[in-house]
Amino acid sequence: MTDTDNAQPESAPEFSIIVAVYNSERYLAETLRSFQAQTLKQFEVVMVNDGSTDGSAQVAEQFCREDPRFRLYNTPNQGISATRNLAVQHARAPWMAVCDGDDTWEPNKLERQAAYIRDWAAHETEPLLALGTAGDLINSTGGFVSDVTLHPRPWPDLLADEERMVQLNMINSSVVFLKDAFLKIGGYRASYTPTEDTDLWVRLSEHGAVMNLLEPLTHYRMHPNNVSRTQYVKMIQGAKRVRTNSARRLAGLHELDTAEYAAYEQGQPDHAETTLKLRHMVYYNQAKNNLYNRKYGWAVVSLLKGFVISPRLSVRLVTHSRVYRSGRLHSKKSAK
Repeated sequence: MTDTDNAQPESAPEFSIIVAVYNSERYLAETLRSFQAQTLKQFEVVMVNDGSTDGSAQVAEQFCREDPRFRLYNTPNQGISATRNLAVQHARAPWMAVCDGDDTWEPNKLERQAAYIRDWAAHETEPLLALGTAGDLINSTGGFVSDVTLHPRPWPDLLADEERMVQLNMINSSVVFLKDAFLKIGGYRASYTPTEDTDLWVRLSEHGAVMNLLEPLTHYRMHPNNVSRTQYVKMIQGAKRVRTNSARRLAGLHELDTAEYAAYEQGQPDHAETTLKLRHMVYYNQAKNNLYNRKYGWAVVSLLKGFVISPRLSVRLVTHSRVYRSGRLHSKKSAK
C-alpha cells in the first residue's frame, strides 16, 4: 500500500470523506470537484484505490498534488467493505462522510448536515449516529432522471415492511456517520455485500438514531455498472437477510450466515414465487437503467425478456411506472 505524500492541515477536520475507488475514471474527477465546491471547508478526503485497472489512481493522484486535504492509498483488489474499512482507519475526523466515485454532492451538503448534527445535539438526548440526505437520480451523463424522496427515519421504522425494506431508503453516498459508533459495532461486513451499507445503517439504528435530512443534496448516478443492475438478486436477498438478522438479534438469537440464510429462504413456502419475481426484476431494472441512459433499443429488449418470464408482472410494473403514468397524463392534456 502506498500513501500519497501530502502535508496534513494543522487543524483536525470536521468530516473525513471516504471514497472507495474502483474503475471510476470516467466520473471520479466530477465527484472530487463536488467536494472542493463544498461551502464547509473543514474536511479531508481519504481515497482508497481498490486495485483499479483504469486511470482512476492517476485522477486521484492529481487531486492529491493540488489539494493538501486529499490523500490516496493503493491496495490490491479486496472488495468494497474492506476498502471502506481501511479508509475509515486512516480518517482523522469524528464524522465519516461516504461517497462513491461516481456520485456528486450539492455545494452546501456538508454544511447542512453539520447544522443538523449541532441542532440534534442541542435538543435531543438520543445519540445521532448516521445522517443521510434526499437527492435525485442522474444518468451516466449527469442528466436528471427523478427525485429520490425518503423516510425521515428509515431504520428501524421500515424494518417491519418487507416491500419497503428492499427499496432505496438511504442514499449511500449521502450518509455521514459517527466513527466511534462505526468501530464499536465492527464496521462494514463483507459477507453482506452488496448490501453492506444497509446492514451497517440497521445495526447502527440499534444503538442510536439513523436519520435522513429531507433536503435534495446528493446526486446518485445510474449507469450500466450500478450494483442495482449487475447484482440485483444478491442485493434483494441481502436486504432480506439484514431484516431477518435484525429481528434475530433483538430476540437474542444468533445471526444467520450466508449459507444458513440461503437454506432458510429455500424453506419458505413462497420461495418459488419470490425467485420468479427476482428473475423478472433483473430485466425490469436493466430496462429502467437503459431507459435512463437513453439506450431505448436495449430497454425494449430487457422488457421483452422480463415479459417472457412473467407477462403479469411486466404489465403491472409498466403500467405503474413513472414513465407510463407521465405519458398517460401528457396524452390526456393533449386530448383536451
